[in-house]
Formats: sequence, structure tokens, C-alpha cells
Amino acid sequence: MPHAEPGYGYPESGQEVVNVTNGKLIRLLVDDAPLDVRYGRLMAHERVLDLRAGTLTRDADWESPRGRRVRVRSTRLVSFTQRALAAIEYVVEPVDASVRLVVQSELVANEPIPPRSGDPRIAAVLENPLMALDQDLQDGGAVLVHGTRLSGLQMAAGMDHLVEAPVEVSPESAAMDDCADYVCVQPPAGAAAADCEVPRLRVVQP
Repeated sequence: MPHAEPGYGYPESGQEVVNVTNGKLIRLLVDDAPLDVRYGRLMAHERVLDLRAGTLTRDADWESPRGRRVRVRSTRLVSFTQRALAAIEYVVEPVDASVRLVVQSELVANEPIPPRSGDPRIAAVLENPLMALDQDLQDGGAVLVHGTRLSGLQMAAGMDHLVEAPVEVSPESAAMDDCADYVCVQPPAGAAAADCEVPRLRVVQP
């Protein structure tokens, strides 16, 4: 921790807990409109935390600004025996009409966080604390490997996906230094959404 001049009691080094790679990000587009409760109408919402099962379940009934209505259920699970494992089930069901659905699942490292102190030395230390070491694309997922810049600790975060849909979907994946994403489009790009009956799309991220 740098100081303008040495002084008694000034720490020469500090310790800070940094965020690991975030693998909980899942975004939904309904006919190119992102699911955002600040827009459109939220018809219903319920969130249930089950401490015995280790699950967090969310149910939402949302109507987009263009009048497309969908029901979304997401279930997050953490393992009690394998603490490094988690899974998310994401189910989308159109209510009134067939729509074009896009689900994007992401791994993100070095997410910006709001400043917790006015000391600029702390902000300089915490800016992008993870250094990209390796990336790997796999069928249905990706892996990002990072290390801390000062202590040299290393970590890896990976994601995989299982997709269930009544029609063909078009998955794509990409990986960069601090970001990897998996995009699933239903119906396939270029097909007319009005001609495709899409009763349900289920994505599982184990």
C-alpha cells in the first residue's frame, strides 16, 4: 500500500477479498426485448428460498413493451457436499403467442464494483485484480482461468449447458480474457417467429 512518506503505524501491505468469476448471469430477450422489470409489465413475481434443499426459486410473469407475455422460472442450486459446484435451471414459457427467444448465459471476471472508500490507493489496488491466464471453449460451455496479480493465486471457472426445446435451437459460444458467453436462439435465426410454435424452452447450467 503506497504512502507519500513512511510513518509509524503505516501499513506496508494490505489484504483484500476479491470477487471470483461470476457464473450466475443469464439474460433473456423476448422478440429482441430484454427481460427487465423496469419496462413492460410485471404481472406476478415470487421468490422462494429453501434452506433444506439449498435452492432459490424465482417465478415471474412478465409482459414486454410490445405485448409479448412469458412465464419464467429460474432455480439455483448449490451443492452441500461439493461447495465449488452450482447449477441453474432456466425455463421460459410464452403465454399468449409464439415468440423468438434468446437466452444468454455468461461467465464474467473483473466485474466493476462500486467504490467502498474514498482512498484512491485502495481503488488502484482493486482495479482488475484478476489476470487472465487461459480460456477454453467446449461443446455447450467454456472455461476461464485467472490468477491474482499480487499473490499469484489461481482459479478456474467453467460452465456447461443442457438445452431442451420442442424445435431446433441455434447455440453459439465465445470466450475472451474476462468474459465467456453461451447464446441459445429459438426459433433459429432467420426463421419467422410467427410460423413457429414455441411452447417451452428449458436451459440447465450445471
